[in-house]
Amino acid sequence: LVRYGGWLGLRMRASDTPHEYAERVVSKTPNQASIIRRLTDLYVRGLFHAEGVTSGEVDEARALWPNVRRALWTALARSWAERLFKPPERKV
Repeated sequence: LVRYGGWLGLRMRASDTPHEYAERVVSKTPNQASIIRRLTDLYVRGLFHAEGVTSGEVDEARALWPNVRRALWTALARSWAERLFKPPERKV
């Protein structure tokens, strides 16, 4: 998520929590908001919870990721196209 977000111009700041960063990514792919939030919850649980994540949760994350990845690629392509085909600024 951080790699794709970085490509979209959303660098992770040292002060960002995983949930804060996820919300910034959601701003670029709002149709994937619930999935991004769920993946973030699983990541935080795996990182900080004493018991980690269950094998079922790992399977869930693996199943959810392709949809988010596809949406991030689409947002990235849209961003590149906007930059490439942006009309030149007119000087007055």
